[in-house]
Amino acid sequence: MRILFLHGWQSTPGGFKPTYLKDHGHEVLNPALPEDDFGEAVRIAQAEFNRGKPDVLVGSSRGGAVAVNINTGDTPLVLLCPAWKTWGSATTVKPNTIILHSRADETVPFADSEELIRNSGLPESALIETGQDHRLADEESLQKILAVATVKAEATNDGKRCVRREAGVPRRFGMKMLLGITAIYAVLFAVMQVLRAPALIFGTAVLFFIALGLGQMLLFKGQHPRKASVVVGACFFPVLTLCVFVIETFATNRTHRMSADLWSAITPGIIMGAILGYLGGMLIAIPFLVIDKFSKD
Repeated sequence: MRILFLHGWQSTPGGFKPTYLKDHGHEVLNPALPEDDFGEAVRIAQAEFNRGKPDVLVGSSRGGAVAVNINTGDTPLVLLCPAWKTWGSATTVKPNTIILHSRADETVPFADSEELIRNSGLPESALIETGQDHRLADEESLQKILAVATVKAEATNDGKRCVRREAGVPRRFGMKMLLGITAIYAVLFAVMQVLRAPALIFGTAVLFFIALGLGQMLLFKGQHPRKASVVVGACFFPVLTLCVFVIETFATNRTHRMSADLWSAITPGIIMGAILGYLGGMLIAIPFLVIDKFSKD
């Protein structure tokens, strides 16, 4: 499990709590946050979060205030006596949050965490009372921190594993993208060569697959490549038909027949395009699916 730990004010990386988590077999990202510039601390934490992609974020005191002021998406938060009233502008936390706090804490009142829970509409069980050490550095508190962080991370990862993304062209351009594109066009060129396809058909096929790939990357945030392929296919052939009709009409001066001929061709083009888009999208997905099986992101 990878944990991003944000330390508190007048604290430094490598304290009791991050060391305890590390000693129990977890990878701990523990950046140094400046004491005199909260905005810079937020920027550093956000950059570390974006780079490290942790399974769970643990923020202690001022680090808890930093945690609730950065964009953490669906990553669960474990806040330790969060000093949200002293630093930052956030007054609520997201649903996937647990707060641990000691009533003995004289620096950050326990009532502040109770108020934060109420502001956020979270159940009372989201606030866990710890032992008498206000620093949460006693064995009981450390065990609770470890247990809560582990449970939150495992629950989130199990949920992510249950959501399987459709295979398709990835949005990020990298080695996987290059390998996938190379495989797609190698197969396409080989098929065209075997069929001795005319240059016009070959060019149309190349443009069609380029359009499908771009559609899978850009439409629906890249989450539904099959649907994107159908949409692109349904648009591609009508547009292609329109271009052909315009060129042919002006070349032959058949303007009086253009409207009737065009509409009689577009409707079948939409249906055929949607079907070919779906089939072409599946063909495009195969190389990326194979690459995913033998690589780790």
